[in-house]
Amino acid sequence: MPEGFKKTMEIQRSMRNRHRPVTQLVFSDGLSAISVFIEVNDEDEDDVEGLTGRGIVSLYHKVIGDHLITVVGEVPPRTLMQVFHSVRYEGK
Repeated sequence: MPEGFKKTMEIQRSMRNRHRPVTQLVFSDGLSAISVFIEVNDEDEDDVEGLTGRGIVSLYHKVIGDHLITVVGEVPPRTLMQVFHSVRYEGK
């Protein structure tokens, strides 16, 4: 994680147009927030991999194994990619 960011929340939530609950992790440094969404990959056409942005919000989608990981935040793209690459699956 980028320096100064700490996990502030972790929840399972239902999301529109998703068949199963999605895990959301929220990290903040007190000024900016970054959300990481982890869901089972349903192979929808709208789940295009890559980095995009709208205004000051950056978003990165990527499929890893059978999961879709989405990272969203009002941070520079480099910070978003750093968060994405810090995601680790620990299993149950």
